[in-house]
Amino acid sequence: TQLPHASPDAHVGDAHVGVQFPAISVQSVRDEVLTKLRAIAAMRAVGLNDLLLLQMFRHVTSWNTEAGLGSERSWLRIAVPVSMRNPRNCQLPACNLVSYALVTHRMRDCREPLRLLQQIHEKTATMRSGKDGLIALKIFRLLRRIPWGVRAFLSFWPCAGTLVLANVGHVIRRCRIELPLNRGRWTAGNITVERICGVPPVRPHTLAAFGVTEYAGQLHVSLRTDGTRLSVADTDLFLRQFILGLERFAEEAASIT
Repeated sequence: TQLPHASPDAHVGDAHVGVQFPAISVQSVRDEVLTKLRAIAAMRAVGLNDLLLLQMFRHVTSWNTEAGLGSERSWLRIAVPVSMRNPRNCQLPACNLVSYALVTHRMRDCREPLRLLQQIHEKTATMRSGKDGLIALKIFRLLRRIPWGVRAFLSFWPCAGTLVLANVGHVIRRCRIELPLNRGRWTAGNITVERICGVPPVRPHTLAAFGVTEYAGQLHVSLRTDGTRLSVADTDLFLRQFILGLERFAEEAASIT
């Protein structure tokens, strides 16, 4: 299921709208909300990324339902980048050595968030082992041996995911940058890095890409869309509603857990 536009005056192909390519929209999760989300994750023995995926499924389901798109049987698929680096690749430069794992559920699955959360956790556990990423690489390695195999596969399956969700995690722990810290922020002379954000590539037929980073005790959520179905206003609204949904989820922790 693809994401519809929400703006009533924004229609694909309209001359007065055109194709817009919005810059990256960024919003931050408040410290107290992040603390509550971590407490929920610990109580349910899942990861913070599992909660983000759960809320993303619920958010897309709500968005599509309000727009009158899809049904309870409609599939939603979130593409999650998986790092394929291993200890032998520690000297590699900054390059893409990633694959994708696909987390797929129906819209009706959001009725039972606890059950859905457990299913998501089981899926992400296999992702961390690298098995899902290897499957994707092996498929494309096989297709490359067949004349026009990759092109035929992509034309048959043009939309691999509803959206992409890439969670980088704690930026300072992942990077090997030795710089002084001031209030948890990198500092070089009189320059302080206040925020780090970014998104994965927005590929054809996948309309939205989310990037999540944790830096200086804050969780930053970034979003970029391809501009064909979601306008700039829709992009900002879609991100704002996702953050509000996370906040409600944190507040409702007692009933959910």
